[in-house]
Amino acid sequence: MAELTNQVFDLADIDKRRASEISTLFETVGVAGFPSGPAAPSSGDDRVRFAAAALRAGRSVARVADRLELSQRQLERIFFDHTGLTPKRFAGVVRFRRAVFAAKGGQSLSQAASSAGYADQAHLTRESGRLTGQTPRKLLPNVGKVQDLIHGSWE
Repeated sequence: MAELTNQVFDLADIDKRRASEISTLFETVGVAGFPSGPAAPSSGDDRVRFAAAALRAGRSVARVADRLELSQRQLERIFFDHTGLTPKRFAGVVRFRRAVFAAKGGQSLSQAASSAGYADQAHLTRESGRLTGQTPRKLLPNVGKVQDLIHGSWE
C-alpha cells in the first residue's frame, strides 16, 4: 500500500478485495481497543489490525507501540507498509470520518466537529481541505456513494 500513497485512483481501478480490506481498517463499530491477555499479536498483519483497532478506540500511537513492544518508529514503518498511512495520519482520518458520518447523520457541522474531537468547525473544515480538497458541505452529499462503492455496490 505504501506504493499507492499520495496517488489518486478511481475506485473501480482498485482490486475490490483489497479495497474492502483497507475499508475494514477504518470501521468504527465493535472496537474493543486492546485485546485481553499478556501477549500482543506477533505477525505484521495482526499488528496492523491490532494497531488500527486501538487507534480507532482513541489510544495514542505511543501507547499502541508500547503494547506491541515496538518503538514508535517501528510501528510507523510496519503500519505504513501495510496501509500507506502513518498511525498518526490513520488516527486523523478516523477522526475525520467520525465527524463526516456524524454530520451525515444529522448533526450540525459544529456538533459533528466537537463530537469527533476537533477544536471547532473551522478545524474540521481545514482538515477536510487537507484530506479531500473539499469543504465538508461539498463533501457530504457524496459520502454514501463512496461507501457503496467500497462495500460492494460497484455499479
